[in-house]
Amino acid sequence: VYDETIHPQLYFVCGLAAGSIAAVVTQPADVIKTHMQTDSKKYKRIMSTVLQIYQVRRDTNH
Repeated sequence: VYDETIHPQLYFVCGLAAGSIAAVVTQPADVIKTHMQTDSKKYKRIMSTVLQIYQVRRDTNH
């Protein structure tokens, strides 16, 4: 509901905050899902996928 007593900048900041939080929360799950979809023979289970991604990132300093 649009309230004319609230400044448009506040709507912008609230939308920016909501979008940022949503991206931070969903991005790790999306990375796991993408790995599992692109190489289903290598990445069979969620936990093993998480560990493999972590090991690769740790070993390459990313």
